[in-house]
Amino acid sequence: MIPNDVTTILDVGCGDGRIIERLPKRYKTVGVDYSCNSLRQFVQRRVCANSANLPFRDRSFDLVLCCEVLEHLPDELFEATRCELERISRRYILISVPYKENMRLLATKCPRCHHVFHIWGHVRRFLNGDLDSMFVNHEAGATKYFGERRPYYSRAVLYINQRLGHRWTEFDKTTMCPNCGNTDFVRTPRNLVTMTCGAINLLTSKLIPVSCRSWVLKLYIRRGK
Repeated sequence: MIPNDVTTILDVGCGDGRIIERLPKRYKTVGVDYSCNSLRQFVQRRVCANSANLPFRDRSFDLVLCCEVLEHLPDELFEATRCELERISRRYILISVPYKENMRLLATKCPRCHHVFHIWGHVRRFLNGDLDSMFVNHEAGATKYFGERRPYYSRAVLYINQRLGHRWTEFDKTTMCPNCGNTDFVRTPRNLVTMTCGAINLLTSKLIPVSCRSWVLKLYIRRGK
């Protein structure tokens, strides 16, 4: 997905550098993340900064990479980050985000403050129409879909299962409530509502095929390039 004329790459939201470290050495790379602890995990050039205020000049990198970041950003931070990606890019922007995600499927509820949230911190859903209109000065180029094809689940059945059956999605040891910081979650026992909803979801997942994969990788090209 990286065009042949790219020599410099900025990875926004690079985390521990797992993507940068796998890129060929011919690229000059810089990683940006707001977590200074994550940046200590790799040795390439790195900067601790917020994605909404990147400390680089306009059009200073051939390609700006942003993987598994945009789905986590609330509205104001998302808009600012979108503008920054476009400002920094000399030629290309390459992003990956969840595709047509059923946000309710991975929702859980904090037993302490009763706040409902996505266990991975996702706050927005992406369709191709949203993505293709996201950058004013760039147009959509290549697109690739990857990941599994998640089974079909009815949103209405999931709503009943969660609200009436009190059966939320599985959580793990890293799950933390963004509202109160709670990390102590207890699995709700099965009941008549959850077993009925589970049977319906199992049936619909077998009968209704899902054609789209769960993630999309899109390359944007600056207009006129």
